Amino acid sequence: MGLVSLEMEDLEIEIEADQDQDGDQSRNELVTLLAQTEGISPMAVCRLLQAKVFYYSAQWKLCALEILERDRYVCQHCGRFLRELVAQGSYLMVHHIHSPFAMPERAFEPTNLLTLCNCCHINGIHDKP
Repeated sequence: MGLVSLEMEDLEIEIEADQDQDGDQSRNELVTLLAQTEGISPMAVCRLLQAKVFYYSAQWKLCALEILERDRYVCQHCGRFLRELVAQGSYLMVHHIHSPFAMPERAFEPTNLLTLCNCCHINGIHDKP
């Protein structure tokens, strides 16, 4: 057992895994191992890796900042300001109306993006408890 890196489109993940004699392991084996470790499907692992690459990109960070500024750091669902949210231990995020993975051509389109607080994003938009 040793530390193994999985590199995927500028993303590197290190996990404990058995390596072959040359210290190599296929990407599929690593995805499978990560899926087993996390208790999720290999497809879900690939989607999570894809999301991490997208949301940590410089292009997304710049785009998100532009949307926050456009919306004046106000949740577009409940109207709360950033200052108020931070005081309550909350924060703002930029939400895709249409998923960047389902509709990649709209991933950076301003009309597909809006500023939401984390409460509205989770409870109002995605209806998660």
